[in-house]
Amino acid sequence: MVLMSDTGGGHRASAEALIAALHEAYPDRLSTWVVDLFTDIAGPPFGRLPSQYAFLAARPPLWRAAWEYGRFPPTRAATEAFTTAVSGGAVTDAIRAYAPDLILSVHPLCQTLVLHALERLEPRRRRAQLPRPPFVTVVTDLGGAHPTWFDPNVDRLFVPSDAVAAIAARCGVPAAKTRLFGLPVRSPFWGPLATSGTAAAVSPANGAPIADADAGAASASGNGAAVAPPRPPVRRAVSDTYYALEGPGKSPARSLTASPAKRATRRALGLHPDVPTVLVVGGGDGVGGLAAIVPALTTALGASSLSLATAAEDGSAPIAQVVVVCGKNEAVRQRVAAAPHVPRVALTVTGFVTNMADWMRAADCLVTKAGPGTIAEALICGLPMVLSAYLPGQEAPNVPFVVEGGVGVFRRRPREIAKVVAGWFADPQRLEHMSARARALGRADASRNIARSIGEMIPW
Repeated sequence: MVLMSDTGGGHRASAEALIAALHEAYPDRLSTWVVDLFTDIAGPPFGRLPSQYAFLAARPPLWRAAWEYGRFPPTRAATEAFTTAVSGGAVTDAIRAYAPDLILSVHPLCQTLVLHALERLEPRRRRAQLPRPPFVTVVTDLGGAHPTWFDPNVDRLFVPSDAVAAIAARCGVPAAKTRLFGLPVRSPFWGPLATSGTAAAVSPANGAPIADADAGAASASGNGAAVAPPRPPVRRAVSDTYYALEGPGKSPARSLTASPAKRATRRALGLHPDVPTVLVVGGGDGVGGLAAIVPALTTALGASSLSLATAAEDGSAPIAQVVVVCGKNEAVRQRVAAAPHVPRVALTVTGFVTNMADWMRAADCLVTKAGPGTIAEALICGLPMVLSAYLPGQEAPNVPFVVEGGVGVFRRRPREIAKVVAGWFADPQRLEHMSARARALGRADASRNIARSIGEMIPW
């Protein structure tokens, strides 16, 4: 029984990734249900939670207020008591009806309410001599996490980063229950099954406790590889703007060269195979200021033709291309597609796509808001990132995770974003260095490792 809520697309994507990994690891042995705890079970007034999330996410000051309300212990306790009083019975009835052998939460609001229901069912289980189903939480935030993710009574907690593991410890989750495998991502981002043993050798299938020295050593390199490339020096500026500074020296005489696999992927997507490519995404809802960012990018790249050594001799071929994925936001897609044409800069605009892994593998760098799933997928694909926005509280810790990890920068203004991308395309050595660093931090086998660890908890 997988518990989530459609507050943003990341929770359902994580649920589906874990289910796919579980069925791969245990074919024909599992039945799984993805349940929206609030719309499917809890009922009024919580059935409107997804639409309320969208309303708050579009208004950052209100979002921050809601975030802090949930962090403040007295208001959090009062809200949890109210939620249990209103919906505790319905949740208890649902658990009794589903009779799951294991409960898996991928949402920060699915811990306390369900654990209370399990406690309420415990006398009945004891009389029937039935075991309590294990309760597992998989945190799907990356650089930080809200305290509602963490309940000391969980049976196992999976965290994606050292920073989140530290928060779990402060919230009272025993270190012996915590495992660090990375953020679960969709199956197109996984590595070949035959190579997954590398990560498994460092992180055993049942997961070493977070305090284990070997597990800590593995997490330092992101995927159990030897030693990751060194991070470039980073300076944090005032007003929460982050700047990655020194790195390898410029090499403007050398052009950015695509690998044969990248060129083949570009051809399959209808893109120019040998042209530096920036991918701009706004999540499933197409947010993040795409309509302002794209014209700034095309203008800056068009003006940088003297420093980009990719032009054809006849001067007619593109020197760069911008690919924009607008998600389900048709209004934004139309505005972006109507942007003025810039000579020798190709522009490809699409809506919602189901093959994001292909688009990422076709790109040389990424412009995105600081969503955890997108960042995790970009790391696997070796994409340096320009983060353009973040939700206060929830996504804010993802910014230093990227910048201090040496794999990207944060810029708010479209012209600054465009300047960074043009500079990277003019400096292939720096871009390749950041790409190598991103791959070292990526965890393509996180979903599989989590699934194997969960599998050992199921009472087969």
